[in-house]
This record gives sequence, C-alpha cells and structure tokens, in this order.
Amino acid sequence: MRSRTRLPLVVALVAASLTATAPTHAAHATAPAGGCDPIGGGVECLLPFPSDWHTRPDAGTGTGRRLAFDSRVLPRNALGSSPNPTAWNRADGFSPGSTLIAHVPGLDPVASGMAPVTDIGRSLDPDSPVVLLDATTGERWPHWAEIDSNDPRRRALLVHPARNFRDGHHYVVALRGLRDAAGDEIAPNAAFAEVAGPDLAPDDPLHARQRQLRPALDTLAAHGVAPGTLDLAWDFTVASTRGLTGDLTTIRDDALRGLGTRAPASTVTGVTDFTPEQDARIAREVTGRVTVPSYLTLPAGLPGSVLRRGSDGTPRRSLFGTVEAQFRCEVPRSAFTRPSWPALYGHGLLGSRSEVGAGNVKAMAAEHGFTFCATDWIGMAQDDIPVVLAALADIGLFRRSRSARSRACSTRCSWAARWRTRRGSPRTARSAPTTAARWSTPPARWSSTATARAASWAGRWWRRRRTSAPPSSASPA
Repeated sequence: MRSRTRLPLVVALVAASLTATAPTHAAHATAPAGGCDPIGGGVECLLPFPSDWHTRPDAGTGTGRRLAFDSRVLPRNALGSSPNPTAWNRADGFSPGSTLIAHVPGLDPVASGMAPVTDIGRSLDPDSPVVLLDATTGERWPHWAEIDSNDPRRRALLVHPARNFRDGHHYVVALRGLRDAAGDEIAPNAAFAEVAGPDLAPDDPLHARQRQLRPALDTLAAHGVAPGTLDLAWDFTVASTRGLTGDLTTIRDDALRGLGTRAPASTVTGVTDFTPEQDARIAREVTGRVTVPSYLTLPAGLPGSVLRRGSDGTPRRSLFGTVEAQFRCEVPRSAFTRPSWPALYGHGLLGSRSEVGAGNVKAMAAEHGFTFCATDWIGMAQDDIPVVLAALADIGLFRRSRSARSRACSTRCSWAARWRTRRGSPRTARSAPTTAARWSTPPARWSSTATARAASWAGRWWRRRRTSAPPSSASPA
C-alpha cells in the first residue's frame, strides 16, 4: 500500500470509525471477507470503497451485516504497520456520509460527462455515467464527482453524495461509458469484465466475487442499467441508526437514568462582574465544576482514553468513578433586567471552553439574551492535540478521540439537566429562562427530571425565540 491514493482512503476509514443496527438484505450473498477486492484494479486493496466485499453476514445487527476489515488490507503507515481493525469491525455498515472511491486509470470526469458540483442535477439523468442506486427503495441518489487532486499518477475517482445516504439502506454503484482526456472509451479492468460476464466455474478464483456481486448487478439490470455496459460496479450497506448512535444513546440514557430526580453535583469556583466599560455585552462570568459519570478506561478521562465496554460491546461506566468537568458561563448584561435563555456552546476543533468568551459568541448572547455555558468537548479539545497528532501517524489511534467525544455526551446531558429543573420542581420549556440573580452566589443544587427529550426541549426554545427576536448577525464558531 503506498503513495497518495491513501489519503482519501484514510479519510474514508476515519469516517467509517464514526459508525460503530433497516431491513436485512435477504438476497445479499455471503462473501469471504478479508481479502483484497479483485475488481478494484490492484492499486489499493480496499478499492472500490466502501464495499460490502469487506463485510460479513451478522443476523444480530440492524442491517444483517458487520464490517470485516482485515489488517492486511488496510493502508500502512510510514513504518509499514497496519491499524487494528477491531473498532471499525463493530459497525454494522458504513458511514452515511461516505465519499465513494474507485481507481480507473486515465479517467477524465469532464470527458465522461460526470456531474460536477455545479450541476448536481445532471447526476440523475437517465444516461449519467455514475449511477448511485438505493437498492432498498429503487431511488436514484444525487451526487457529484471529481478526481482526487493529490498524485497525478494514482488519482482516485471521488463520488460525493449530495445528501447523506439513508441509515441502514443498501446501495449499488455503477460506472459506465467512462472516457479519458482524449475522449476515448476506457475498457473495464479484466477482473470486473469476468465477474460481470457469464457464470464462472466454482473453482475459478473470481467465482466468490461474482457470486457476491450478482444480486447487485441484477438490481441494476432491473432499473435499466445493463451489466454489459458497465466499467465497474459494487455495492455497500450504510450503518443502521442504532449502529451509528448506539454508543451515544447508551451513555446518554445511563447518565440521565443515574440522575433520577437529582441534578449533578456542582461547585461554582468563580464569579467575575464586569462594568459596562470593561464589557458592554457581558455582565458576569461564572466558572465552576460539575461532576459527571465517566465511561472511559483511564482515570479522570485523561487524553488517550477509550470507551470501557462490557462483554456485549456496549459502553460501561468507568472503574475509576466520576470526573469533574470544568465549565464557564457568560451572562449577558440584559439578564439583569429580563430573563435570559440558557444555551450550551460547543467549541471548535481542538479548542476549549474558553471560546465561549469569543467576540462573536458575546455578540449573539447580547443580541438574543442567551447565557452561554461551555465545557471542554473531550476528544476534540485542546488537551487532545497529542492524541490527534499520534493518530495522524497511526489511524488506528483515532478511536481514542472518538471514544472520548462519546463520553463528552454525558457531560453535556448532565449540564443540560441542571436547567431542566430547580430545587425539585420540574421546569417547563415556557419557564426555562434564567436570571442573573441566580449566579450572584454559588447556586443551590438544582434537581432534575431529566429525560431523553433534552434536545427537542432546547429546539422548542430556539424555534419560539426565533419568532420573537431578530436574526443574529453573529453565530458561534
């Protein structure tokens, strides 16, 4: 595995790590997962990607399949080592935002008539050279295509879905009528030509690949795409909603269930008041700590932790108990005269909670009366920079960042629960605004009837607020 065709593959593998459970595909043939895909042209083992050639049947998942990467087919780093695929192989399909990757030597997307980003509608034309078909519904999927800009000798074709694929659905990809820069037709590679042709003998090296791909070719034929016109075709399964969000919802539900009718313990460590001359928009800054459950393998959620899992693969609480998450809140000056709307702020990539004090966030707080509070989103916070740098050299380490972000959900769910109720009295969305007076001293512990509806509850606030306040000219970074 070599050179720069790896770049889109590495990005695709990182995306795959963000998935891990939509009907099972009864006609989906079993493939011997683990080996290089023979129809990929021999440039990279994983191509074309994503592909169900690298999955196996699993009746216990929502899609009926599970990823089955073998370390021997994964891209190697500069030291020649391949990542451990165990974390990826928990997924029951590929990311719904996957870019499709294939290698066709000499391909020119313009000469072939592929839809560019400026004319996505062309991708749905009956004669489109790229056909993206939702085999579950029979719907053609909008997309745009380009050539990877890295290495001119090994450029991959990148096909981007114009909208995310549907969770748990099965898709078939077809390339046809491909041409080079001179406008000459490109012949399919020999292996694919055999697989798409007449039935092969059981002892033929390509028999297993033909057997696995035949249902996809039949699906294309049923929708007017004849196998004899194809330059390349393959199929893939998108992870189920449960497979995509299971870790997060498990952590969320456990964290909120553990709270019951209580709020998480917290301590206000600092209250700083500003004069109008010091800050015309923010009147008070409050800092503190909130105690939240941990689901990571290292104490205190240290960078490099991964999710602690039970024997069934689901997240479990850490053996090291709870952690204290630091928070920072910015109270707008308007909160001293009228109710303020509490809001959780999410910082940028490898940032920190201090970003809640950025000028654009203060502007939004002052304009709309928001009290913004923030914690570090562990896994993508400033303290995680060493882990991220290590993952650039070994993509197998990326799971450490992903696991930490999943645990960060419990911090945010617990923090949102503080606003849900106060002193044992359930608060409704209509009575949700807070006032600056509550932050004048370390507040009494608030209680919570926290539920999984925290997100929709916040959404109702926002929709109602939009009807009574002018649009903001600044938004959080």
